[in-house]
Amino acid sequence: MKPSSRARRGAALLALSLVGAGVSVVTGPLAQAAPAAEKPRPGDVAAASAPLLDKPLRGRKALRGLGDRVAEAAARNDLTTSELRTLLREDDTVWVDQKGSVFFVDPAPAPQTGTPEPAVASAPLAETFALHSNPDSSLTILLDFDGAQVSGSPWNSSPYNVTPGAHPAWDPDGNGAAFSDAELRKVQQVWAAVAEDFAPFDVDVTTEDPGTAGLVRSSLADGEYGIRVLVTPSDDPFAKICGRQCGGVAYLDVFARVNSVAQPAWVFPQALGNDPKSVAEAVSHEAGHNLALDHDGTANSGYYLGHGLWAPIMGAGYNRPLSQWSAGSYTDADNQQDDLSILRSRLGSRADEAGDAVATSSPLPAGTAYIGTTDDVDSYLLGTCEQGALVDVQPPGAAPNVDVRLAVHDATGTRVSTHAPGSSMVNRTTAAGLGATIAVPAAGSGWVLTVEGVGQDTWATNGYDDYGSLGAYTVQVTGCDGAPDTGVPGAPGGLTTDGGAATTSLTLSWSAPADPGDGPVTGYVVGRLGTADIVTVGPEVRSHTFTGLEAGTTYDLSVRAVNAAGTGPAAWVSARTAEPGPPANDAVADAEVLVGDAGSVAGDNTRATGEATDPTPPSSYAAGGHSVWYAWTAPARGSVSMSTSGGDDNRDTTLGVYTGVPGALTEVAGNDDADSGGLHAAVTFDAVAGTRYLVAVDGFEELAGGRGPFTLGWSLTRTRTAPAAPHDVVAHAGDGAAVVSWGTPDDNGSPLTSYAVTLRADGQPDRTETVDASRTGTSVTGLANGTTYRVTVRATNDVGTSPESAAATVVPVAPVSPSPSPSPTPTETPTAGPTETPAPTAGPTMGPTAGPTAGPTVGPTVGPTAGPVIPSPGKPRPPKVRVRGKRVTLTWAVVPDAPVTSWVLDLAKGRDRKVKGKVSRAQLKLKPGRHKVRIGAVTAGGKVSWSRWVKVRVR
Repeated sequence: MKPSSRARRGAALLALSLVGAGVSVVTGPLAQAAPAAEKPRPGDVAAASAPLLDKPLRGRKALRGLGDRVAEAAARNDLTTSELRTLLREDDTVWVDQKGSVFFVDPAPAPQTGTPEPAVASAPLAETFALHSNPDSSLTILLDFDGAQVSGSPWNSSPYNVTPGAHPAWDPDGNGAAFSDAELRKVQQVWAAVAEDFAPFDVDVTTEDPGTAGLVRSSLADGEYGIRVLVTPSDDPFAKICGRQCGGVAYLDVFARVNSVAQPAWVFPQALGNDPKSVAEAVSHEAGHNLALDHDGTANSGYYLGHGLWAPIMGAGYNRPLSQWSAGSYTDADNQQDDLSILRSRLGSRADEAGDAVATSSPLPAGTAYIGTTDDVDSYLLGTCEQGALVDVQPPGAAPNVDVRLAVHDATGTRVSTHAPGSSMVNRTTAAGLGATIAVPAAGSGWVLTVEGVGQDTWATNGYDDYGSLGAYTVQVTGCDGAPDTGVPGAPGGLTTDGGAATTSLTLSWSAPADPGDGPVTGYVVGRLGTADIVTVGPEVRSHTFTGLEAGTTYDLSVRAVNAAGTGPAAWVSARTAEPGPPANDAVADAEVLVGDAGSVAGDNTRATGEATDPTPPSSYAAGGHSVWYAWTAPARGSVSMSTSGGDDNRDTTLGVYTGVPGALTEVAGNDDADSGGLHAAVTFDAVAGTRYLVAVDGFEELAGGRGPFTLGWSLTRTRTAPAAPHDVVAHAGDGAAVVSWGTPDDNGSPLTSYAVTLRADGQPDRTETVDASRTGTSVTGLANGTTYRVTVRATNDVGTSPESAAATVVPVAPVSPSPSPSPTPTETPTAGPTETPAPTAGPTMGPTAGPTAGPTVGPTVGPTAGPVIPSPGKPRPPKVRVRGKRVTLTWAVVPDAPVTSWVLDLAKGRDRKVKGKVSRAQLKLKPGRHKVRIGAVTAGGKVSWSRWVKVRVR
């Protein structure tokens, strides 16, 4: 596909002369230079600016060739740097010329097979070169089929060097200059298809050249201008621009440029099989590029070919009968560009010819009507109808874009019947089921018809939505008079509302109509225009409250009186709900708290206000008065990046980061427009661990995008340093030994590799034991009993070693030998009987007793301890968790020298489980839900030391 330059096939050639920074179009030998630009846009500078490249380059080669001049090239095309980089990285059909202007070289489609459908004319053949889709519009898309002269354009410059002069008219029959009737029908079919694509917009698609004044914009004040799409089989540009391998060529976003030289857009019909369907798809596609649209593709294809009967216009719709504008909602779409929003911003909207609600229905259209927006509903008065009266609504026969749904409403405004038949593909040019026919279910008066565009099925099932279901249609009615009822009441009077009293409701009040018609009023029909929010109330009711509304929104409310003859005309009034208050984080004292190393949060400063303590935003323009505040405490030292994004294309924010308190804030970092050239802001600064930072997102009062929704993102890259000192060092004494445990310190961004345990005693060399980082305890032997040791621990990571921990003290102690049992002093009173043998002692003695007892023993001998005191193992590390289905695997570190006899798995929701001390792994089967688990180390004495809790989620 490609844009076209234009020449007239007829008595005189119309020359298109693109010279210097201006454009002139002449008829015959006379020429008038276009006025110089008064104030060009950034993109308009491209034609007169210094070259950025030695020759045109495409895709990634263009990126490499531009180097550090990408931002300048982006500015010349009204793109952000990131937008231009993305285009060039992802689309090899995107080129950048020497002056930095972007254009597309679209490949030709595969040849069509089968017998083509005969072309159909939509107007008398004599009017073929005077066709207009919207003649009252001041904007033009000229489809140029009959030859043109092109000179002074970028195409005439190196390296393309297209020969200046005449380029022939489209000649599908290959029989020379004169157009046959068959060729004229093909021209009309192309025009009709392109006109339908642009039907929702305020632009005239025409085959009649409006002259220089109608195409070339002389200044920003000039509101009459357009583009030229030249359909020509000229081999010279076809060979020189793309080596005969393209269907069309067009510059990006040049429609409204002042004195633009980037015309025409070329379409080469010989590469499209001279097929009207293919030529029309190429023309709309290349015009779309001129209007700032990119390609619609997928992850694996630069051009989406469509599915079912649907394809996007900015993809490749050659083989689908229903091609529409797209927002990238189809499966695997690689471009979410909002085509309709962009086109509307450049072309405006076609005037809506019908009321949007049943209460404001219009007379039936005598000719063509249009669905202009996605939410457009056209309402027409059917009047008095016979039972079974038929209403038939059809889109145009050539390349329709709208799939219609019909509904009929009775005199109370109630919808009683709808029809939207399923659509299907007949062939590549014809779809069935886009129109609809509906019958009026009963005889009576006050019937109303509504027409709207719809989709079919879902994208996942090869359907489409109602986004691009826009365009022309006609209405044929049989059995209805289209007249309003007679004898019905007049419109109610005295309409008032409580607009502004509440944010989500409006109350409408009215008085009875002055003219009750042919009978007393029996009720009132109250509604919101353009919606199905319609209720019927009794004749004595004089008010109704609408609820569930949006704050700060204007609504059109209507009321109609009803009597036995029918429903009278509507009286309606506009009312606005109260504006919402400022956001919760409007004041710095109410700053929303941000937590963690990284994240993002949605915000909106549309209704934010300024405070007396607010600092001046970081901008050279008049920013301020719309600040919202966030607070973030740095969890560690490091480099922090913060940025705003989101909202409309023109969304503009400022971003400031401060320390201090309101009224005494110190700016740490600030930005208005990010370095990438966007209107959003981005900052980077060095954060100090534990410092609280206040972040303000502000905007502009006078700019359309100066207030609104946004996303604030932040990311901390921690600075890696040596670890902190271990904590909670505990040492327990043993026989010539000490059992030491400690708490795991902060690794400061680099994983721990080892610990060093040092014992110091006066008059003795230091003892240092190296322990693996997986352990938080060890046993040190070979110590002197009775000697006081000071115990410290240091941690090491890849960066360095921590300071020593606070010291613990320990005095190793030798086992105590038992004392001999004393002999009791005999009494003079003889014993009553022989002395019983004493019970054995509770533990072995360390040696023989001093001698036999002199008399009966008083009790058993108490034996000494067998070894060092059993210490606590210290607080264990929390277990590591892995979840697969309902099975949860726990692993933990085992300290070989620690006196752990067993481990306890403590479940917050479930039964505890006990395993042996040497075990370091266990599996659990948990029910879906959220759980907590910890492990406890059990010593021989039964003491348990617990790890911290670990959260576990089972899906």
